[in-house]
Amino acid sequence: MKRRVLVAGLAIAAVLAFSPVSNGQHGQGGGEMQHGSTQPGAMVMESTEVFNQELEASFMVMRNENHRNMLKNMNLKDDIEPGTTNNIMVKVKEYPSGKEITDEKVFLRAVAPDGNEQVKTATYKGGMNTWDAYFILRENEKYEISVIVGQGDRKRSVGFIHNVK
Repeated sequence: MKRRVLVAGLAIAAVLAFSPVSNGQHGQGGGEMQHGSTQPGAMVMESTEVFNQELEASFMVMRNENHRNMLKNMNLKDDIEPGTTNNIMVKVKEYPSGKEITDEKVFLRAVAPDGNEQVKTATYKGGMNTWDAYFILRENEKYEISVIVGQGDRKRSVGFIHNVK
């Protein structure tokens, strides 16, 4: 009996030791879930949900061409910033209350593998309940993408690692 308990304990420890760790965790505690369309001919828009002890965010990163088509299909104004390649949209909520953040100062940040950092003041889109900004993201590179919410001197952030395809 003791031998079975020991073997079961070692098996559980091995599973925990060799489980992959999410690189989307920022701050204290957190997690990441990715969703995306992979059907041929479908508009490419990946959604990644990330949370920590203060914020919950659902990020959507898409190429400007796809974003332009989405805006056109939704009869929304094409406000793409010239010279940029990608749009980053994020829906931000307080965690764990779920209260949407709609009236605070919000920034989006993208950090390239070489350390080059882009920080943009996000614009709130009431019709979509998202904050967005435009960035220059190089293909086949991983970026640290985060949202920074500021209220007075208090700044909170959450983010994830995004591979630009």
